[in-house]
Amino acid sequence: LMNHELSATENDIRWLDDLISAERGHTQAAAPRPARRPAALPQKERA
Repeated sequence: LMNHELSATENDIRWLDDLISAERGHTQAAAPRPARRPAALPQKERA
């Protein structure tokens, strides 16, 4: 049972590593995004 849990955990980690690698490759291939401006905070209404 412990070996099965270890194997399942290793498979999960491998899957996550592959997912992270794929995402990194996807973001590097995409065009760089322009810098974002900070959001303007709404002004409070004056009474």
